[in-house]
Amino acid sequence: MREVISYTRFAVIANVACILLAQGESRKHNITCSGNIYRSADGQCNNLWHPEWGSSNREFSRLLLPMDEDNLEQLPPTEYVSQKIASYLRRQTLSYLPRTSVFHMWTELLNLDLNLPSETNPTENEATSYLDASFLYNPSESVNFTETLENGDLAFHLCKNCQSVSPHGISSINLLALEHNRVADIVRKMNPHWDGQTVFEESRRVIIAEIQHITYTQYLPLLIGDTFYPKVDSNTRLNAQSNYNYDKELPVEIYFSFVDVLMKALKKNYIKSFEESNSFSTKNLLQYSKQAIPDFPSYLNREDIDEMLLVSRQHKLRPYADWIEFCKNNPTTSASYYSSLSRENQNVLNDIYEKTSHVELVAGALTEKVLSNGIVGETMSCLATIQFTNVKNGDRHWYTRKNHRHSFSAAQLRELMEQVMMSGLVCANANQHFIQKNAFLVHDLSLNEAVTCSSLPSFSLINWNKNRNIDRLKKEQIIKEAIRRAEDDLDRRRQTEFLLWSQKGGVDPKSPIGTAAAFSKPNKNALLLANNSILLEYASKELQNIFNEKFKSKRLKRQTHDSDDPSITISDEGNFLQEIDISSIIPDVSRELENSCPAEIAACDPSYPYRSFTGYCNNLRKPNWGKSLTTFSRILPPAYDNGISKPRYKSVMGIPLPSARLISSMMHLDVSNLDSKHSMMLMQFAQFLDHDITFTPVQKGFFASIPDCRPCDSPRTVHPECMPIEVPAGDPYYPQVNFSTGQRFCLPFMRSLPGQQRLGARDQINQNSAFLDLSQVYGDNACLARQLRAYQGRLNTTISLYGDKELLPQSPTHPECKATSGYCFIAGDGRASEQPGLTSIHTLFMREHNRMADSLRSLNPHWEDERLYQQARKIFTGQYQHIIYNEFLPRLLGLNAMNVYGMNLEPPTQYFTGYTNDCNPSALTEFASAAFRIGHSLLRPFMPRMSSSYQPLDPPILLRDTFFNPDIIYQVIIINYV
Repeated sequence: MREVISYTRFAVIANVACILLAQGESRKHNITCSGNIYRSADGQCNNLWHPEWGSSNREFSRLLLPMDEDNLEQLPPTEYVSQKIASYLRRQTLSYLPRTSVFHMWTELLNLDLNLPSETNPTENEATSYLDASFLYNPSESVNFTETLENGDLAFHLCKNCQSVSPHGISSINLLALEHNRVADIVRKMNPHWDGQTVFEESRRVIIAEIQHITYTQYLPLLIGDTFYPKVDSNTRLNAQSNYNYDKELPVEIYFSFVDVLMKALKKNYIKSFEESNSFSTKNLLQYSKQAIPDFPSYLNREDIDEMLLVSRQHKLRPYADWIEFCKNNPTTSASYYSSLSRENQNVLNDIYEKTSHVELVAGALTEKVLSNGIVGETMSCLATIQFTNVKNGDRHWYTRKNHRHSFSAAQLRELMEQVMMSGLVCANANQHFIQKNAFLVHDLSLNEAVTCSSLPSFSLINWNKNRNIDRLKKEQIIKEAIRRAEDDLDRRRQTEFLLWSQKGGVDPKSPIGTAAAFSKPNKNALLLANNSILLEYASKELQNIFNEKFKSKRLKRQTHDSDDPSITISDEGNFLQEIDISSIIPDVSRELENSCPAEIAACDPSYPYRSFTGYCNNLRKPNWGKSLTTFSRILPPAYDNGISKPRYKSVMGIPLPSARLISSMMHLDVSNLDSKHSMMLMQFAQFLDHDITFTPVQKGFFASIPDCRPCDSPRTVHPECMPIEVPAGDPYYPQVNFSTGQRFCLPFMRSLPGQQRLGARDQINQNSAFLDLSQVYGDNACLARQLRAYQGRLNTTISLYGDKELLPQSPTHPECKATSGYCFIAGDGRASEQPGLTSIHTLFMREHNRMADSLRSLNPHWEDERLYQQARKIFTGQYQHIIYNEFLPRLLGLNAMNVYGMNLEPPTQYFTGYTNDCNPSALTEFASAAFRIGHSLLRPFMPRMSSSYQPLDPPILLRDTFFNPDIIYQVIIINYV
């Protein structure tokens, strides 16, 4: 075997040759450098001592001396080598997390920036050797995509001679041109005194910093893996104070070995990816951020490898064994480089080459084992590490370099390092709404979940405002950062909920706990709103922490923030967060409600004569007031323990509040005294009315499960929204210890769904409209109303098997239905089958609507179905309102209260004239949670039945046996008896 020439000899000769060449060219051109704070377009004068180093139109360089001609002649044919290598690669199974087409797009961007061979002399590089977006700002003769406008913007166009650039490259150039113009627009508005050239140079400086940051913190870790990346990234961690060590004696050149092996192999792979994807543009970046690219290097075919071998032989790259020796002895890579070939690799290469010393770099590097979290083997990682380390350490304008005229300020660098990421770059310029956090990796539910673009850090350049007029932007940035952290908090909460659900599961919907949960079952849209509300709660807590820390530091007179931080005045400790406008930061989630029933967001039509089902546009000026799926209003602000959402556990005196069970057992004795004036209809109509104007849904678990909140530690072990009620000592009914578990005895309670779509304190969601519009009969949205309708203006019904009048329509899909028949009744409100009394009144109101519709049809046979339905609904709603104010409320409140508060009806000949569009009709939290719960104290454990002659019928109906078990309603004229 031929003796391997030592690394030291190669390194010394190659480096001396590079230095002498650079110095010679510098003297030849007699370049004078002025020390401009901005980069030159062609890379000259980046190194003030060696002005030509790294500039464009220079020869590619070498890490090792070229191979001898005699050795080249002994190599086997490239076709034979490529066939063997391609066959081996196809048999390999790779296990790394797939990269996306965005990864390939960035690879092409780097290729254009560092590797642009001249068409007339392929050994000459028309690109600079710095990571400086030279493809964007230093157009070559062969590739010219942009031109600079007078205001500092870039104009992007497809040049006539750019056919060699892949669509991935075109998209990357277009993306960065858009980002340049976005940055230019921001800094131009912040600094109106800047001329176009200054705007251009500052924007260019920012774009180059973004490219460098994304490349070294997000791209390279996924290319070269964990073993080599720390060598490249020793000074580019997210630490604005990191000390970058510039080396003015380091010649920055692009090496043949880097472009001929690593970049060419990667380029072959992304060309294959493009051929499969057909098109690639900035407009569909989101789609391609989800598309996995082919595995590297197994996707390389025989023609690809054959071309790589031909180029490497043309450039006389030394044998693979020399590169192993080189990487083992290079100070940058020696500690990370160990062995390269497994026994299987060696057998494959021995089968191709007569001698080990003949093995070529391309063949050896492609057959290496892929490194952990990377996509290439050791030798390719070694080449990339050396190349990118030199590109960074030899760049006088590197973005993390400090204490120089061209350095970013500490605040600018901190903002750049904390906020710039590939997914954010795509979101800012591709008009997307959702993307995975790491755009280079495929979407993964647990490792790389898709998030809203608004939750990602937004690079807003607030520290580039030289006029310091940045209070508003900084406030917005603080809020965005809080929302980003809240996204992380919410992700952790969901993972915890899933883990607890997988361990505990849920209760049977037909169990007592399941029955209780059915009284407050949320619909899909309520859950969607609640998810966003919880996110905003977490963001509010984050902001609360930020503000508290800020005010604490002010009180202690410690300067912990920049002097130009915004001053955010808290006018009221209880509601200051509610005053923050987040409409430009958080998208309106109401537009994302269930597609099967589109959200009502159109302009109101004053000429339309009928109500909407949701209550939308009842108030033409404020159409969302009183609408379903909005929050309850409040008389007084909430008093949460933490000001946001934590339930109140302490009194105004600072002592713990007593158990709710203790208060109820002491204040409300379990004694039933029958009222001599009012029938059970008072209770039943009150419940029916309550189901029209309030519906406070509660939390659900994963997969619509019902969490078991009985354990006293259930907020920690079952669901974070559990709020069990402790049983006090000496309780007249419940024991203090659960005899079956030996644990403390608690009563299950689940918190209500939040619905606020703003920062600040939690408000609960109302799933019904707040108007007296019979939504419990017709439904609270158009989709449900459509399901409940029949023909000729009527509501849908069930024909009684016993020849009785019509019953409510049936459904076999109620999970909480306990009827032996398997069917429960449905109506506009999902609780219609809760108990026989409620089912009976629902049935009466359905029959009354149909009676009206039949009468209107006989009077107006020319009316179509829609008009019959809407007119019957309109008349019946008026009848219902009349009953409430003429009969129900006077009995409930008394005539005196009706007079004092002006709730009496007008005389029959007069219309109501008291309407005002300034009155918010939304149901009050105090009303729904406290005042109108009086109906619960009017319940009896059984429901007596009366005959047609008003005589008691035995046996009475036991409520405990009929919750969501309406089979008794099928009995002959049972509605009349109830």
